[in-house]
Amino acid sequence: MRKTSSLILTLSLGLTIGVSACDMGAGRIPEDLTTLNIIDDDYRNYYEIYVGSFFDTNGDGVGDLKGVQEKLPYIKDLGYNGIWLMPIFTSPTYHKYDAEDYFEIDPDFGTMQDLIDLVEAAHEMDINIILDLMINHSSATNQLFIDAANDYARYLSNPGAYTRPSTTSNKDWYVFQENAAGGYTNINIDGKTFYYESNFSSNMPEFNLDNEEVRDYFESIASYYLGEIGIDGFRLDAVLYYYYNQHERNQAYLTEFHDYCATINPDVYIVGEAWISTNYIKQYYANSTVESYFYFGVNDVSGTIASSTGAGGSFLRSYFDLVVEEIPENTKGPGGTQSVPAMFLDNHDTNRIAFSNMASTKFYYGLLAMLNGAVFTYYGDELGVTGAKSSGDPGLRCYMPWDEGDFTGKTDNPEGATTKYIYPSYEEQKDDPNSIYNYYKKANLLRNQLPSIARGQITSIGENTTCFDILSEPQSDAYYLTIEKTYGEEVICIIINFNVNETLTYNYLEHGYNEVVGQLVVDTDTYIGLKGEGNLSLPPQAIAIVRK
Repeated sequence: MRKTSSLILTLSLGLTIGVSACDMGAGRIPEDLTTLNIIDDDYRNYYEIYVGSFFDTNGDGVGDLKGVQEKLPYIKDLGYNGIWLMPIFTSPTYHKYDAEDYFEIDPDFGTMQDLIDLVEAAHEMDINIILDLMINHSSATNQLFIDAANDYARYLSNPGAYTRPSTTSNKDWYVFQENAAGGYTNINIDGKTFYYESNFSSNMPEFNLDNEEVRDYFESIASYYLGEIGIDGFRLDAVLYYYYNQHERNQAYLTEFHDYCATINPDVYIVGEAWISTNYIKQYYANSTVESYFYFGVNDVSGTIASSTGAGGSFLRSYFDLVVEEIPENTKGPGGTQSVPAMFLDNHDTNRIAFSNMASTKFYYGLLAMLNGAVFTYYGDELGVTGAKSSGDPGLRCYMPWDEGDFTGKTDNPEGATTKYIYPSYEEQKDDPNSIYNYYKKANLLRNQLPSIARGQITSIGENTTCFDILSEPQSDAYYLTIEKTYGEEVICIIINFNVNETLTYNYLEHGYNEVVGQLVVDTDTYIGLKGEGNLSLPPQAIAIVRK
């Protein structure tokens, strides 16, 4: 992607304000809703699943891996070709980000054979599977930690006579010290009080990645799941905590881990969670071989996308800046790794993006889908499931509303979780062309039909900086954006009407484009119409894609 200074600010002429497409005599534009052009690379549409709340196949109230497998056709039909499974290893907690054993599947979710079956079934449908992997910490009930803590207590009892035990782990597997400090938890064993690093909670002790045996252990985990089970990659949790906020050391370890994984599967895909500013993210891209890092500036109701739709659409500049300045450039890191921005609206750590305004809830995803990189959707977002961080973490993992009432496959919510389902279930939304579900499905279809949306080099971008000069009656709510992308021989232009009230007209022939190849509207009672001689009529919050 070029820098702002070299971008051509274009297409600020040729747009006028009018009424809805239906009232302007504009004809409907034919659409191809079946042809796909999906490329087998890292620019995928990912679907994030908390297994315990997705679909229950055995009636115990907990979702399971067999439930995910049963719903693969649903995921495929929605246009997702990647699945991120949140932690599935044995764990004492509902969220399972504190693993007791990385080589066992939590019995609440099923068995290792269930995972094998899921991966095989997903691959038959060209869906990749990545697993959540917590390298920085385990559960305090993990036998590795128990053995290491006992060994450290033994060491404190007689440092001069200390000998390394023959057990799996020893005192150097975790970060222990004798003095209290912030981010540490005290422990007493055999009368010896000491402290272990625990940045997230007392139940999550931090591994010591300076220990080569620990790094070897996680390589063995990667080898098992990539080589034996056949998964396609990992989502790495909390990568800033490998060496707490020591960025160069984190980047070095990420490169080491990624490069090892690539020896098992050369096409491995890894995405890191680094909740940090964009400037630091760019450094992680530049200095590590990991393909993707989540971009947190986009997500949540206060993020770039939501804020760009404020004031009736007049805040579109934040989306402009996102596209031009903030998304990491498509440059190569060490070893020639191509960076693939990982974009998302929400996840299990943030407020869900859906709210009572259905049009804006849809539009948020339309704007996300038009961005370069891979996109990630949290399960249930496509149905408008709500949830606020202020109500507690369990409330962000509520059951998937496949139907109303006590339907087959319904899961129990995690203890303490409450949510209000303000939109209908899947069964009610699937046949409603105006539903959130069908909007998500259409947005994914466009990404799967036009590879240039996710992969294209941005060659020009325009906003209405001079729009007021060309209107006979200037209106403060006349807001639009155009983004031209080039991928191979394909050149497209994405035209976005941010206005929430007014329809705009855009002549694509005058700007050198030949055909309309994509259209997305938040209200199917209106449509993107063609008035003749290349004039497109875009209703409020509509997105059109034209191609040269």
